[in-house]
Amino acid sequence: MVWSGLVLMAFIPQSWFVNNGVDLCLHKLLTGYECPLCGMTRSTWSVAHFDFVKAIAYNPVIIPLLILQSVWTLQLWTRIKVRIPIKILLYIVLASFTILYIYRFTV
Repeated sequence: MVWSGLVLMAFIPQSWFVNNGVDLCLHKLLTGYECPLCGMTRSTWSVAHFDFVKAIAYNPVIIPLLILQSVWTLQLWTRIKVRIPIKILLYIVLASFTILYIYRFTV
């Protein structure tokens, strides 16, 4: 399901994700700080267009999230078992979101 969404994002123009100066994030409106998910849609769009540098610039958590999704899909669709358990990868993703959240508050 996630991979089909990524394929569909390849056909959506980037102008749909530009907010023209209007903040759509409720967290940012209330606190003035970006939440850990700010930039994730643009980051996913950039991955769909194979622009990984821009994807990391929008939200660096896209990398552990893609690794988690790839391992999960590999285990779900094949009989290949990856040595790293899904729970550990999930904890890495959650820790990445937490670190990004703290970083965005300090900058």
